[in-house]
Amino acid sequence: MQKLAGDHGIAISKCEQKYTGWVGEPKGLLKVARERGLIDHNDHHLYSVNPKNNPDGTLNAEQSLRSIIGQCTGFLNELAHLQVMASELKVQVMLTPKFHPEMTGEGIDYSWGFAEGSYRRKPLQKKRKRADFEDLVNECTNVETEPTKARIRKFNSRARAYLSTHLYLATPAPTAANKDNNQEKKRKFPMMDEIHM
Repeated sequence: MQKLAGDHGIAISKCEQKYTGWVGEPKGLLKVARERGLIDHNDHHLYSVNPKNNPDGTLNAEQSLRSIIGQCTGFLNELAHLQVMASELKVQVMLTPKFHPEMTGEGIDYSWGFAEGSYRRKPLQKKRKRADFEDLVNECTNVETEPTKARIRKFNSRARAYLSTHLYLATPAPTAANKDNNQEKKRKFPMMDEIHM
């Protein structure tokens, strides 16, 4: 049968082209902008994530998908995952700019950094299975073993020292008129005496 089909030019196998669908896939900025009616459907080829700059070198925000989507109220007022978890626990989390742990006031960034460093030093075998991974994360963040309470207190002390330094440097330099005020500051911030020397 197959020989007869082959002799008469009839295909004996069926070739189906597989198309990847949208199910389980992220939409992308262009699709989200189209759905919300933020861009012109006829000129969608003009928009991109990194559009060409204006002649003066500034970013062309009208054609930047990041700028367009970034102006949506849903993204402007979006809460971070940590804030959502905190609201479920009925506490408030005030996020600080990245790379400024001194602004947190309680050294949480130092504690997280220490836990992350501890996690990275662990062998890869402990990170392969989900159960082992979860145990390892719990081990690295457990205050009884890894970042001990004494270490966390040191981190808090360091963060408070940073805050004190910023406050001290933000106040005007000592003069004869405010000598009494300066003495009060020295009592509050004894570690900062050598800064103005």
